[in-house]
Amino acid sequence: MTDVIDVQKTKKKKRKSETKDENLKEAKKQKKEVKKRKKKVKEGEREMVSTSITTSSCIETENVDTHPSAKKAKKNIEVLRPRTRSTDDTIASFYTSHEIAVKGISLTPMLRFEDAPFNEKCQRALRLAGYTEPTATQAVSWPLALAGLDLISVAKTGSGKTLGFLLPCMHILYTSSRARIVGPCSPRILILAPTRELATQIGAEANKFCGVMDCRSATVYGGAPKWEQAKQLKTLGGKAIVVGTPGRVSDFLQAQKLNLNLLQVLVLDEADRMLDMGFEPQIRAIVEYAPSGTGRQTMLFTATWDKKVQRVANDFTRSGNDKLATVHFGDALSGKLVANKDVNQTIMIVEPDRKREAALAHVASLYDSEFDNSKKLIIFSATKRGADQLARLLQRSYGRRLAIDAIHGDKAQHERDAAMDSFKRGQLQILVATDVAARGLDISDVSHVLILDFPDGSKGIEDYVHRIGRTGRAGKTGNATCFFTKEDAPHASALIKILQDANQTIPPELRTLANTRRSFSGGKAYGRTGYKGRGRGSSSWRSFSSSSYH
Repeated sequence: MTDVIDVQKTKKKKRKSETKDENLKEAKKQKKEVKKRKKKVKEGEREMVSTSITTSSCIETENVDTHPSAKKAKKNIEVLRPRTRSTDDTIASFYTSHEIAVKGISLTPMLRFEDAPFNEKCQRALRLAGYTEPTATQAVSWPLALAGLDLISVAKTGSGKTLGFLLPCMHILYTSSRARIVGPCSPRILILAPTRELATQIGAEANKFCGVMDCRSATVYGGAPKWEQAKQLKTLGGKAIVVGTPGRVSDFLQAQKLNLNLLQVLVLDEADRMLDMGFEPQIRAIVEYAPSGTGRQTMLFTATWDKKVQRVANDFTRSGNDKLATVHFGDALSGKLVANKDVNQTIMIVEPDRKREAALAHVASLYDSEFDNSKKLIIFSATKRGADQLARLLQRSYGRRLAIDAIHGDKAQHERDAAMDSFKRGQLQILVATDVAARGLDISDVSHVLILDFPDGSKGIEDYVHRIGRTGRAGKTGNATCFFTKEDAPHASALIKILQDANQTIPPELRTLANTRRSFSGGKAYGRTGYKGRGRGSSSWRSFSSSSYH
């Protein structure tokens, strides 16, 4: 009996041993097949510079010296090449028409969405969102960002830069493994923006594509409860994008609600505005928390290229080891301040106390003849009180036909968000805003801008350029009207220079004002230009548009 049991046990052990051997053989076989597949994939792929991310085998690479229109880099750095090849003539025409200068690297731009390695769901989402082709900024930014290079992009506002950095960042996450996060939120991507409005808009754009790119995002900014945002950060997981203002991001880092040890990409959007607003100390403190050396990719987007921006860009990017590409669009290469040439600028000389009447007349010229719901107008006011007063005046005059609201720093965040959302959706036709509230507004279909008060101070002309840049975005033509008074005379010469560089015709009265800076009072020089006294004859003003003098 014992012998029988021993025989059965022996047979059982033998069967187990045979099964184990078969499993080992099968595992080895599968492992061998996986290695073969990996080998095949690697033959058609390459490792991207300074990242551990690989792209699809349908992406080819090119060396820096392959394109004649760009400067050679010191080292042989590979940049992603589009899936479909464009002719040299097409590429040369693209560089010329958009006045693009690329320094530090050579590349072939991605002129079609199909040229980019983004997955099919992302391509479909782009088409459904109404995008037809990449903007110039996107076409140049994508191959550089996807190659892991640090990028400095100097371009006008409204150039489509948001998707220029968002989609490459998401592709990096999509093609990387998911990390298991223990402890505070550890984003792979951190995007800094100067204002909560811009941060919110970037976050909203990110949310459109997070689902198809297998990642999650959260937006943090001041003026909202920290506990709600901290709760949102905890839910992000291992493929996280955090968008925020420097102040709030710095707060969360100090409170250990954020950890940047896993950070792969840092994006500074509207870097020049962040510096103007005094955020440099916070930005530098944030960078101290992030990985140093060559382990972090940095992308910096700015509309101006002054010495302050250049200094910060040099400090934060890998400028000394040939992993940096700088792209200038148009006159940005010269470093001088330029206006968007897609914006038709109109300068109106008015009496200081007649601005509200002029604003009413301007609105009448836009909407009285034929109601057009597609027209969107932003009116800039220098003061919160002025914004509220003008909004009420317009509501009394046009409240039955037009939806009008005002936003400024004294408004609660939920009120500002509601107004912005309505304006984006076309439910609100006119938005009156202070400059602080409207910084960073990125709404592609704003057709008109009215500057009620010319920006004052040393940054006056720069603020003017930023304000008119709220229209004429994403390749569309915009219209900007600016009221100019005797108090604004010190800015006349600088304004003329901006108009000249943007190929706009200069009003003769503005030239005279720049030359003389004489007072409007007593009817001398400009007393007859603008609105006349209330109840003393006709109320009229003179409008000087580039189209009037062709």
